[in-house]
Amino acid sequence: MRYYLHDLFTQTRDTDPDLRFMALNDLEKELESPESKYTSEDKNQFADCLLRCLDDEFAEVRSQALKCFESLSPRLSGYVVSILNKLSSKKPNQISITSSIYTMAIHNILKNLTPDDSVGRSIVKGTLDIILQDQDIFCNAIDYIEILTDILEYLGKYFTSQQLSKSSTMLVYASFHADAIIAKKSVSALAILSRGLMSSSILDLILNLALEQVQSSDEIKYEAVYLSISAALIKSNPAVIMDIYSKIKPYIMNALRLDTLNKPDDDFDVQQDIDIIRSEAFTCLYTTFANVSSKITSQYSDEVLNACRLFLTYDPYSENSSEWDNDVISDNNAEEETDNEYVEYTSEEEQYEQEEECDEYGSSNSWMLRKDAAALIKIIIQKLPTKLPSVYRFTLKQLTLELSESNSTSLTEILNCFVELFKATNKNGPFYTLKSMNSLRQSAIARRGSDVSMKTDDDPRTELELNADNLCKFYVGILTPRHSEKLTLLYEFITQLSCAVEGLNKNWIPEILTALNKLRNGPPSPELLRLYSTLLLYNSLNNLGAGFEIMIENIHASAESSNHELITQGLFLLDKILSDYVTRDKPSGNILAVFEKSFDHLLIDKTLNKNYSTEIRKQCLSCLSNLVIYVLDEDKVLLKSLEVFSDTISLEFLILTDMRCIAELVHSEKVVKLVKHEWTERIINRLVEYITTSEFRTQSLKTLLAMMEANILNIPEKKKLSEELADLCTSYTMEASNSILCAKILTHILNTTDCSLSDTFTSLLVRFSKINNFDNATLTQYARAILKQTEPKKMIDAISKSGSRSDPYVSRLLAIVYVASGGLDSIDNVEKNLSCGKDILFSLTFLEQASKSMELHPDLTMFFKLFGDPDTKISEAAVHATAEIVKSNLEGCLPFLVENFTNEKYDHVHMLNCLGEVLECAQLNDRTIKYLFDTLLSIESTMNLKFGKDEEVECQAASKCFANLALSNEEIVRMFYDELSGESSIKVKVSLTLALKLCLDRSTFLEHNAALLGKYLEEATSENFIFSSNLELKKIGLATLITAVYKRPSVGLPMVSKLLPRILESELIQKKEYIKVVKIGPFKHKLDDGLESRKQIYELIYSTLTAIEGNLNLKILFDVDYDTLFMKIVKCSFKDDPTIIFLCLLIVLKIIALHPEIFSSPDLLDSFIHVCSKKLFKKKRAEAPKQDIEKRNDTIKAILRCCKKINTLVEKGDLQPDGDVLAEWRSFYYNTRNVYPIIDADGQ
Repeated sequence: MRYYLHDLFTQTRDTDPDLRFMALNDLEKELESPESKYTSEDKNQFADCLLRCLDDEFAEVRSQALKCFESLSPRLSGYVVSILNKLSSKKPNQISITSSIYTMAIHNILKNLTPDDSVGRSIVKGTLDIILQDQDIFCNAIDYIEILTDILEYLGKYFTSQQLSKSSTMLVYASFHADAIIAKKSVSALAILSRGLMSSSILDLILNLALEQVQSSDEIKYEAVYLSISAALIKSNPAVIMDIYSKIKPYIMNALRLDTLNKPDDDFDVQQDIDIIRSEAFTCLYTTFANVSSKITSQYSDEVLNACRLFLTYDPYSENSSEWDNDVISDNNAEEETDNEYVEYTSEEEQYEQEEECDEYGSSNSWMLRKDAAALIKIIIQKLPTKLPSVYRFTLKQLTLELSESNSTSLTEILNCFVELFKATNKNGPFYTLKSMNSLRQSAIARRGSDVSMKTDDDPRTELELNADNLCKFYVGILTPRHSEKLTLLYEFITQLSCAVEGLNKNWIPEILTALNKLRNGPPSPELLRLYSTLLLYNSLNNLGAGFEIMIENIHASAESSNHELITQGLFLLDKILSDYVTRDKPSGNILAVFEKSFDHLLIDKTLNKNYSTEIRKQCLSCLSNLVIYVLDEDKVLLKSLEVFSDTISLEFLILTDMRCIAELVHSEKVVKLVKHEWTERIINRLVEYITTSEFRTQSLKTLLAMMEANILNIPEKKKLSEELADLCTSYTMEASNSILCAKILTHILNTTDCSLSDTFTSLLVRFSKINNFDNATLTQYARAILKQTEPKKMIDAISKSGSRSDPYVSRLLAIVYVASGGLDSIDNVEKNLSCGKDILFSLTFLEQASKSMELHPDLTMFFKLFGDPDTKISEAAVHATAEIVKSNLEGCLPFLVENFTNEKYDHVHMLNCLGEVLECAQLNDRTIKYLFDTLLSIESTMNLKFGKDEEVECQAASKCFANLALSNEEIVRMFYDELSGESSIKVKVSLTLALKLCLDRSTFLEHNAALLGKYLEEATSENFIFSSNLELKKIGLATLITAVYKRPSVGLPMVSKLLPRILESELIQKKEYIKVVKIGPFKHKLDDGLESRKQIYELIYSTLTAIEGNLNLKILFDVDYDTLFMKIVKCSFKDDPTIIFLCLLIVLKIIALHPEIFSSPDLLDSFIHVCSKKLFKKKRAEAPKQDIEKRNDTIKAILRCCKKINTLVEKGDLQPDGDVLAEWRSFYYNTRNVYPIIDADGQ
């Protein structure tokens, strides 16, 4: 190896530049090889060789030497100090605006370097001693600012306080006195310097030094530099700078010079400089609101919005400036005057001339400030959604006026601001979501508070609705050719406005659609189709006027486009219009004629054209079926369209879609009256063929059922079909849903046709009854249909012979037949047998089935006695039978059932289960519901007040009863809350909590009373449950909260936010009281009973982040410190069971996806690397049991997968840690790859 390296070093001195280049290339490969080992001498030779080659006369050799430094730096260790000192001391021969190759080499070394503390400090000291010697040299040599930036970026954590102060002093000086490029880079370097600071002392120093520079000079532009530095510091370290923000904020607001806004300086150049300073002040404010906590910025929002209001119409050299500066604009006269002004401003040529004149004389700084004001309003809307009423109050009128903005760039920002405003005003937007949260909080404080109204005097939606017409008026005014490049934004503006106010005034729609169409050059866009979709969601087809035909033309053009995505979107919109809006709006005959003329031939041609994709042809079929059902009226046209469906039913890729369409078509009376026997026959033959194919069976049966219901089959076809279905049911094992469809079709056939296969049909009845989850109503109807064509006795004999009387299906079928045939004597005999203890299981199942069709009056006590039968089949059958009997006669049986709840002779859990079944579908009045609740509560409050695993079964049964009562009456839920928050027994509270979990599965549960649901959820999860010492109660509380997060995130997420800090603090650690020592033979094993509840906590966090990831609007509901969350779960999980580690790693990836900036904090990444390294690089114990080894291997694989995903994000640039943090990560990943090469495998 040494000989080979020596050869390469020698070749780098060769006279042939190609040989020198190749030698460096080979050296780079050696450096990249993990198998290469180097001595100290080798490292020195490497460094000297590369330093020498940086001065080579050929550029290719120099570039290759530069590349080698990237690979060399991880292997240099302590030698890097002297190399960096040499490179730092090298100066270019002449001043240049670009970095020298030596500076580039320093950059390449530092970005991959991971030094220890002593080396890092040595590099910083040595480099700073060189580059900070002379202010004048620093301000003129771009290399020095580049080097200092890299040192701060990659080695910032090794700076001492003194070095930070010295660097800050130099950078502040350069920001004011160096040339433009170096000054700008100095400001950026100050931002990097401030990034890792934990206290505000250095930031305070920087700002004081900058302020001294401003005060020591009359240069007005120095103010802009100060503001630029302030903005950089705010963005870089918003958390720390908040300690001194109160010092910065007055300066920023003063820099806006609001007092002289209406008094421009006589000196035009001075005025321009003032406006530049104002623009920098706006940048500071924008940075503040974009990065600083809303708790801080909300204090200043009204003041800032007022400033924005003034600058929105700022134009000091405009002839109309005196009018634009008025704070208040009258609602009627002023609007008319303004309209007149802008009506005059309609000449395209004049507009272009005025804009060019602005540019020529440089007065365009005013439009920059108008743009800045709009951008600031937009970020306030995004970051402070609760301030939306203030945005409307301060800025709506001025923003509306600015829709007549003459400057294109400023107008673009105004439009973007409006789009954000409309999104925020949407009823599903952040403002109303947070308003609902506030309602929850207020209701939680007041134990019996009513819901806070969503509409107030400052309601944004009300305000927007009142101003929608005025906005449309101004909007139409800007729909001119000069704004055609903003067409996508113009579409988005009107789309979001329509969404926010849920429909525009019908008087504006034709004019808007016509004007937008004139602006478009080329085919329609997806954004235009989205606009149409939104307008039609809230506006009738009849209200589109002239815009209707324009819309149809554009949908037609979309469908005729060569763009696949555009075709599918156009067809999707057309399908939506035909299926939903035509039936909703009942448009005139003229409108329907336009649909027919535009789409009938188009859809037929595309469906039959093999050159189009399967997806497009399926969409065309769907559209054509809706066109036939809702639009086409002429017989000739209808028949031609219907032929398409009989033609395409044999095309493999269209079969399923075609069958679905036919099922819809035959429900149309005009189609049924028009279709000919030949068409029906072709369809039936294909459907019968497809029922034997598993892929097509379900849909073919659904279509056959639809055709049977439409009664378009003749008798021979029905008989043939019955034979085919009988053969299908006996030859194939089918899903329950398909068997039900077959039974329904056969029922129709038997009810309308004389068939000779009664024995076969009876056999099928038995077969159907044996299928789990077979619909009882369908089974009963099928049995009744068979009875129309066979003798009851014959049918009873066939059923009896099919199985034993103890088989549930036999008793069920016999009950159906006896009830249907009027055999009441047999029912009486069954009751007598049950009372005598004969054929108990048969009798119970029989009576359960019979009671579904008729009202029975047996003695319920004989059923109650069987609840405690040791045979679970009998006890469960007794419960089901009793429930059905009670449901058939609620008034007579329900009171008796409730009265016997306290009878100790009867099994209490089964009594509860029985009542739960009854309540599932019982329609009860409020008085009965309250009576049942009071009775249940009284019973559960007096029986066995303790709670443990044994009592959980009873609580589960009681919870079903409580849940069904809650779903029937909202007032009962309030009573639930009172019991949970009061002094009820823990068993009652568990039952009510489990009831909430069941209720959350119903989307309609308290859907209009989120406040009550929030109070209920808090009582059902917090003190008595999640934070209880009883593990079973913990699990119940956590399971309920997880369900709330999945089912009702708008209520669940705020509750998680409230409870999570305490959970992280006290519930993640392993607790001694839950750990048991169990002896297994000679060995002792520790069992952690608390493991399951800790898993639930991690599942809760994961579920929360998943819900937010699925709907980013929910982020505002999850108000937690992500840094604390990350640190807590990482530290605790890696000391826990491997399953907890797996969950933690999944959560880490979710956090990174939602907050890519999470690793900007060095502490978090340090902590993650530390815990991962302990697991990855820990030595295996030689005597470790096989089970522990397997767990360790699984843990390592999970860590490797997580690290690989994080590294992929880093390499793509989606995750951007700070410089020194990035270097540390790369070093960790490099070491991990060396130890575990499997990390690069595709499976990882």
